[in-house]
Amino acid sequence: MARGGSALVDDQPILGPNGEDQWVVGLLRATTFIPDLSMDDAIENTWWDETVGSKPEVEQINRQKGVKEQTGSLYDNRLIMASQPGRVDWTLVAMGEGSPETSKLSALGPMSDDTFDPFVKIVKSWLDKSPPANRLAFGATLGKPTADIQTGYKKILPYLHAVQPNPQDISHLLYQINRPRESTVRPGIMINRLNTWTVELLGTVGVVVEPTTPKASANIQGQQYICKLDLDINTSTLDDSVVKDDAYSIFQELVYNGKEIASKGDVA
Repeated sequence: MARGGSALVDDQPILGPNGEDQWVVGLLRATTFIPDLSMDDAIENTWWDETVGSKPEVEQINRQKGVKEQTGSLYDNRLIMASQPGRVDWTLVAMGEGSPETSKLSALGPMSDDTFDPFVKIVKSWLDKSPPANRLAFGATLGKPTADIQTGYKKILPYLHAVQPNPQDISHLLYQINRPRESTVRPGIMINRLNTWTVELLGTVGVVVEPTTPKASANIQGQQYICKLDLDINTSTLDDSVVKDDAYSIFQELVYNGKEIASKGDVA
């Protein structure tokens, strides 16, 4: 598929260079930066109702800061719209927490069309009515369960083509890079492709307080390691008319770039 094409993700889940492990999606985010969005407009808008087609289940407003957060369900997951001066964020996260006892990752599903489509439809509906924005961003958090930290490093390193140490020599890995690329939807616009790779330990923390000592000790219960990829794919500042005319096509291109990184790793 050409960059910036109509498909957001392939029909098949994205496996990566090793071909054996499937990414699961923990979070999806779409951000529009709206320079003329005032504190009053951020609070008084009806964008949730117009975009989703129903009332939010929960609404929280901070009038001092001009921040409104609205939350509702989207296909058994949690959809959040946060509006504040200068920006609007739409975020989709899993409804429940991950269960350390069963070593389950809190996830929307595999990185595939079925997982992306409900969120993408919301974003399209939003961009059709959004006030003129001068930047767009797509964010995602992806994970892969792994048996232990060294196995996690072995899974991550094939994605990092410029870094090839022996996994046995690594005690900590945090790799972050931005390889900007020119847009094919609107040549001249640069797309920042920030990707962050790490291996993390998930689990609940149990705190034990000894009655005979002022100290408290903590231990991880139900621990699980995951390979984690955080994506922040965003445009440089755009002309208002450009992003209004082509907002959804540009957003599609941002998602495609995220998909390419998840599939091929840190590529130029």
